[in-house]
Amino acid sequence: MKSLKISAALVLLIALGTSCTSTKTAKTQNIKMVLHDIWAATHINEEPIPTTENVPNLEINVTEMKVFGTDGCNNYTGGIKNLTSENIALGPLASTRKMCFNMDIPNKYNKALNKAVSYKRDNLNLYFYDSNRNKILSFKKVD
Repeated sequence: MKSLKISAALVLLIALGTSCTSTKTAKTQNIKMVLHDIWAATHINEEPIPTTENVPNLEINVTEMKVFGTDGCNNYTGGIKNLTSENIALGPLASTRKMCFNMDIPNKYNKALNKAVSYKRDNLNLYFYDSNRNKILSFKKVD
């Protein structure tokens, strides 16, 4: 009888420990899931992107730890090396090599995207910051 009580207590402790670990993992996943979406760029270095231009967009897939989208001219894809509740580190991005009539927005977007080290989500907006905490890209949720 005594060994039965001890066994039951051990099973209960293991179950409680597993549920705490699962809760912690779920919270970490929820923090990352705020980025899991499609975003349209609205500003580069605090300058609005003209609505007459092809707007760059970014799709973040935290399940696969990948990003892809368009810079307004070329398509790109790459990996996410690290992601926390505040920081993001993108891996090298591969891109198509089309030459569009006006490469100003695509060039600025690519330069800013490669400098992104942290982020903030505010409702339907996403902001990327460089290492000096300058806001370098602003996005709005589009899907």
